[in-house]
Amino acid sequence: MRLKLLILPAMIFVSAACSGGAVASQPTTQPATVTSVPATSAVTPTVAPTANATAPATLAPATPTAIPTRAPTPTVTPIFVPPASFIRKWGTTGKETGQFNFPRGVAVDPQGNVYVADTFNERVQKFTSTGEFILTWRTTGRVWGIATDINSNVYITIPDHHMIQKYSSDGNLLTSIGQQGAAPGQFDNPFGVATDSQGNIYVADTDNWRVQKFTPDGKFVMQLKGTSDHQINQPRGVAVDNAGNIFAIDGTNTLIQKFDAQGNFVMQWGGVGGGNGQFDFPTGVAVDEKGNVYVADYNNQRIQEFTNSGQFVGKVGSFGNQDGQLRFTRGIAVFQGLLYAADGNNDRIQVFAAPQ
Repeated sequence: MRLKLLILPAMIFVSAACSGGAVASQPTTQPATVTSVPATSAVTPTVAPTANATAPATLAPATPTAIPTRAPTPTVTPIFVPPASFIRKWGTTGKETGQFNFPRGVAVDPQGNVYVADTFNERVQKFTSTGEFILTWRTTGRVWGIATDINSNVYITIPDHHMIQKYSSDGNLLTSIGQQGAAPGQFDNPFGVATDSQGNIYVADTDNWRVQKFTPDGKFVMQLKGTSDHQINQPRGVAVDNAGNIFAIDGTNTLIQKFDAQGNFVMQWGGVGGGNGQFDFPTGVAVDEKGNVYVADYNNQRIQEFTNSGQFVGKVGSFGNQDGQLRFTRGIAVFQGLLYAADGNNDRIQVFAAPQ
């Protein structure tokens, strides 16, 4: 059967045509002819162009912008430049020859040989002026202070045994002076020792709060305690100039006290602080051929130089382990314009040109 769709003005009829017969239709008005549109055809409307119309812009895909990254700043290790005063050094930590275990004293003989109080190794070591090892000898305890005389004899202090020992320059024991006590010729923890141009011996008798003087063969001469206004409190170092003036470190009051050759008080200078001419636990003192005075300023990690009357001249050292730096220096010596430092915690000897 075929179906035919008719659209009438008022109603719709469906007629069927069959082979072999016909179905009569009711009278209708004249049908309108309709053009069939295929069901699958899509109708696309046509839009008339508008005057002055601008075609839509085509946007290109955005290109991502890279965020710049800052390169890491390289770590720059500053190059340490030794001070101009630094000349040489020798020594490392240990027990072998040429090594040290907290050296606390240094001295130079008239020939320029250097003697080191190798404290915790309980020995003295002898070197040339350039640090070449010569010999060593054992001591009867921990040696702190050390000095030489005009004949190159060597004097050391042994606080643990409250005594002074005298050796020849090749390490032979010549004599011992003192025992524990407070009488003349006795000691209580002596730390510093020095000699004068006649070979007399001066001892910083620390816990007896005095300096004692002896002849070259160890006979007691006198003691210095200062005056009621200028007492010596726990002296740790002592030195003598060519005129016989005596310089003692007043440890408790953080001062340098000066006495004449007869033991009369002359003057003092210093005080606690880090400025020029001030100290923080001064421990060692030395005098050069011109009478200039050098002080090991222990906790300030430096050595200061003064005129014979206490005027500040200059200083060397700063805290550290580089060339020319110091870590807790106690003992110093000066000879022919060279300043020797027992650089204790760095276990070495350093040599400087003395400040001018």
